[in-house]
Amino acid sequence: MCVKWNTSDEQERMIQLSTPSLDSESGSTPISAEEVFVSVMGKDRSGRIRCGGSRETRHTWYGTGEGSSSTDYQQQISNIENTLRKEVEELRTEAHRWDSEVDEMRKELEQLRKRESEMDDIRRQML
Repeated sequence: MCVKWNTSDEQERMIQLSTPSLDSESGSTPISAEEVFVSVMGKDRSGRIRCGGSRETRHTWYGTGEGSSSTDYQQQISNIENTLRKEVEELRTEAHRWDSEVDEMRKELEQLRKRESEMDDIRRQML
């Protein structure tokens, strides 16, 4: 169950901490919203999701990963895998094309060698 404000003091403290100070002599750095929340409400219990209910854990809330970004990482991995599959397929197609070109060049070279042999025979006959 989500923790609610126990007192108006907690709510007031949250507002004070999240509002930047106009006092130029304070020299303090701004506090993030997460830091403000933790300072007022306390740290999360290990393995639990705040406001997620008593049965929610990181595993049930986010899936197999350890945080909200695990889904993003899975999507990125999937995108990279798809891109790599396409590139591999393109490279295979290109390799087949090159193999075909090499085969054609071998045939042409064989024909040229055959003509050269015929030309040598003709030269020998002329001499």
